[in-house]
Amino acid sequence: MIKARIILFIIATCFALTSCQFVEKIIDSRKKPQKEFVTKVYEKNELNFLYPDNWNVTEDTMLEDGRRLVNIQDSDNTLLIITLLKSGYTIDLGEYSEDFLKGITSDIPIGKVSMVKSGEAERTINNEKYKGIRKKYSITLLGENIPHTLDFFLITQQEAEAVIIIQAPDEDWNVADKEIQVIADSLKLNKL
Repeated sequence: MIKARIILFIIATCFALTSCQFVEKIIDSRKKPQKEFVTKVYEKNELNFLYPDNWNVTEDTMLEDGRRLVNIQDSDNTLLIITLLKSGYTIDLGEYSEDFLKGITSDIPIGKVSMVKSGEAERTINNEKYKGIRKKYSITLLGENIPHTLDFFLITQQEAEAVIIIQAPDEDWNVADKEIQVIADSLKLNKL
């Protein structure tokens, strides 16, 4: 009888602990464990940077118009895109940001992009302050409204130019911002 009570107590305790963790995830899904991360090095042709070990370089391609596109992404849908511009390629950042947001809208097979607001963004990239454009928008998917922040910067280093795009769900922004800054602080461009 005592063994049965002990076993029942252990099972009940395990169930309670598991349930609490599950409930905590539902109540505060934004809570990410703060961990120290190791950085990896990305170095290829005209571009090099450090990035956290929980991020991956998912694409590095040359586009038909001579631009080079590099996507770096973490597991929580935060994305940093570096588009190296070919020498002589001119860009209007306002138009570029509008076109990019239209692309998001057309690429979502289900769901809806709404509540778009524009503002100013600021970030230090490799010890230089840059002003850019910030777009705040929401994706509504299966009745769930997910706010996002999307920043655009046009940067110049050693006569090389690039557009930097940072996109993250707002619930992950604070943690992702520290990881993004690791990339921004180490980003080095060379002319295409």
